[in-house]
Amino acid sequence: MNAGKCLLLGIGVIAISGCAHGRPRPPRNDASPVAATANVPTASGGATANDPTSRSLSLLQAAGMAEVSGDRASATQLYSEAVNLQPANGMAWFSLGTHYLNQNDIDLAVVALREAVRRDPTLQKGWSNLAIAHLEQFRFAARNALSGTQLTQANRDALASLLADTDKTLGAGTGSTATGR
Repeated sequence: MNAGKCLLLGIGVIAISGCAHGRPRPPRNDASPVAATANVPTASGGATANDPTSRSLSLLQAAGMAEVSGDRASATQLYSEAVNLQPANGMAWFSLGTHYLNQNDIDLAVVALREAVRRDPTLQKGWSNLAIAHLEQFRFAARNALSGTQLTQANRDALASLLADTDKTLGAGTGSTATGR
């Protein structure tokens, strides 16, 4: 087999294995928060297009453009790549989490947004979006609980009241509104 055919076969295998995955998984988060300072440009050299900080920023910008154009799969991939490139970057985690929240993938939004505020506790919009994601989880759980018969009347009344307040805040639909994002 010649080199060209081997290359095409290799690309095909990679493409097929990439399609075999179901739901996207949160990126790795094994870097320490201190690692975010490892890529600060030096006074002598400055940042280059190949350094992780510049590459991560480019990926986040491309992901934002993909999201605006409606290419959700590409946006998810690009946000994930940015996080994997710089796992200590709270803003990258925030962007990924907000993307998941906008896609109503609430469980993954919670994971990413928790990581965002862990990496950067001063990220107020991260805390806001994490709270919204938790409210979405509450709404799902409350509706499931209210559909059953095992609740006491006091718990049913409390859940119904909280659910009404949550629906009023987030919107009556099952998905989120733009609140806080």
